[in-house]
Formats: sequence, structure tokens, C-alpha cells
Amino acid sequence: MKTKIIVTFALCAVSAIASVAQGSDTATLQNYQKWQSRHTLQGYRWTVEAAYEFDIDNTKVQALNALDDKIPIDNRNFNFATVHGYQFNNFFYLGAGIGVQRYTAVNATSMPIFADLRVNFLNDRKLTPYADFRIGGAIGRIGGFRATAMLGVRIKTIRRQAALIGIGITKENDSPCHAVSGTEYFEGTTLGIRIGYEFRPPTCA
Repeated sequence: MKTKIIVTFALCAVSAIASVAQGSDTATLQNYQKWQSRHTLQGYRWTVEAAYEFDIDNTKVQALNALDDKIPIDNRNFNFATVHGYQFNNFFYLGAGIGVQRYTAVNATSMPIFADLRVNFLNDRKLTPYADFRIGGAIGRIGGFRATAMLGVRIKTIRRQAALIGIGITKENDSPCHAVSGTEYFEGTTLGIRIGYEFRPPTCA
């Protein structure tokens, strides 16, 4: 009788342990699958893009002389850039970029250099809204500090590539330059529309 009780108890214990182990394995698998579903975009990525920016605050150049004049100018521009970086998961991307920017109204060219942070709001959808933040500077006739905040949508295409469309605000504040005459500095705000395409190397597929 005692032997039957001991055997029964042992079988119940083994069954309980096996059930716990199986449950643990199932939970581990589920956690891994959840982690994997949030990292389908992970890896090195690069983009090419074009943008057009409209002057929205009657940008001024201030001459540093006795009169301290403020001269309104138009800083409409178009620019091309490439950005290279790493997608840490389906939500956060960090990169750096360089471009060429042409100010059409004042006949000036600059070369923006910037850091780029993009945050996706959804987990790898066909259409994914995002926020994009850039901070850096520019070298050229109109140079100095630049910061951009943009909202847009990522449109998935093929092989984890995507088109990017966004609209945002750029704030510029120039160090002393010669944009009009004499020694001046440049400050202003633009509203921009950006279109780009995101690539992922085949080796990362």
C-alpha cells in the first residue's frame, strides 16, 4: 500500500515538473516570437531623398553694423541628401546624413551634415506613420546650425525596402557669413516636403 502511495506521489511530482517545464518552454518560445516580430526591420539601412522647403517666416539677415539693419530675404530651397544608419528594432532608427542644398532666391549653396533619429509609431505595417528629428549644421555661403522636426509615413514596397514621405519644419541659425553684403548672420524657418527611398543591403535579408 505504502509503495503504491509513493509511486503515485512520484508520478504526480514528475507530471507536475514536466508540465511546468513545458509551460516554461512555451512562454520562452512566445517571448522569442514576440521579440522577433519587433525586429523584422533590424539592420543597416540607407536612404536617398529630395526635398523642397518653403519660406514661412519672412527670413531675415541682420547686418552687424552701427545701424543693425534687418533685411528680409527668401530662403526657399531644394536639397538632396543621403542618410546611412542602423535600425535597432521596428521602432527606432539612428543614422547620419550629408546633402547638397540650393537656395534659389539668394543664389547660394550649402552642404548640410546632420544626425537623424526616426521613430516608427507602428510595428512593421504596410503604412507606418513616423516622426523624424534631425540636428546638425551646414557648410557654405549659408551655413550654421540646422534642426528639423518632421512627421511622415513609411510605405513598404519590396524586400523590406520602403518609400518615405514627410512634411516638417526646419529652423536655421547661421554663424557670420556673407549672404547679402558685409558681415551678417542668417536666421529663419522653412516648411518642407521630403520624398525618399529606403534601401537594405541584400546580405541583410
